[in-house]
Amino acid sequence: MYWFPKVYVYEWKCLEISNYKQYQMSMNKNFQELIKAALYLLLDCYDGIYTQRQVVTMLNQLNVALKPSALNKLKKDIETGKQLGKRRAKRYGGPLEELVNKLLGQEYDVELNKFIPTENTDWQPENLLPIEEQNTVVSLPENRFLEKVYDTRGRWSTADKVRFFSTAKKEVIEFGVKLENFSTYFDKYGDAAYKQPIIELLKRGVNVKCYMLEPDSNTARFYFEDRAKANEEESTAIEKLPKIQKKLLKIATSLNNLGHDGRFEIYTYKNIPYNHFLSVDLDIYSAKMVIAHYIYGVGRAKSPLVVITKKDHPSLYELYATSLRAFLAQAKKVSP
Repeated sequence: MYWFPKVYVYEWKCLEISNYKQYQMSMNKNFQELIKAALYLLLDCYDGIYTQRQVVTMLNQLNVALKPSALNKLKKDIETGKQLGKRRAKRYGGPLEELVNKLLGQEYDVELNKFIPTENTDWQPENLLPIEEQNTVVSLPENRFLEKVYDTRGRWSTADKVRFFSTAKKEVIEFGVKLENFSTYFDKYGDAAYKQPIIELLKRGVNVKCYMLEPDSNTARFYFEDRAKANEEESTAIEKLPKIQKKLLKIATSLNNLGHDGRFEIYTYKNIPYNHFLSVDLDIYSAKMVIAHYIYGVGRAKSPLVVITKKDHPSLYELYATSLRAFLAQAKKVSP
């Protein structure tokens, strides 16, 4: 089935332009911008995901007859600002948009003149290359993730966290040791800063799940006794756990009594915690995660953050997601 690009939809909106020449120039520009953005994503972004020959091979799979030399000329014409003819622009614009959608999960926004992530939560990448070439594709974009994913500022502000989880479609997971600071967000900063954004998630049917160390477990005693050897402040931490759990359960009751489709739930676990997780939509393609490793001898609030998405850092994301799933599988839900 031939891809029906958004530029064609936009073309209908342009029909009210009285001057046909002006209309034709407008359409060529839109297709030209689409082609420019598509070629950048496929060939230049992230140090080059695909080669020109691979893009030609995949376009051929979409029934677009194109030689490497023709693609190279198209790329040069775009880079130099040469205006493409209407027929040439339409011929390549639609298939290139389809290719970006199938490979990278992005759709072209005509008004913004750029590709944006698809809103389809069931999207999965398709591989249009022959099997023997599939392992030659550069990972997206893990070959240079080190300069992209680390945030050395330590614990995020409430505003940072709200911006991060506000796009959630199904689930937000807050996984920590005590969740002491998290429990204060609901009364310390006022409703608008944190409580209301959580309520907005619940209204949309997004579940918010909070995981903390089991207060009465041997794991908790061992963990805090060991941490206290390097940081004296940890010596009284275990005493706070029951009070924090009670406060979180009270918050959960208050939020769930609002009657929204999403639920606010509290869980405990008995495993030794190695890092904090803030997970958004753990198992769908648009999933993302913030991880703070617990560094021995350093306060947890000062831990550097790893900020990753399933889409941009697939292998690294899966390592952390596997760890989080292992914790979740052994946790138990706590009721008021």
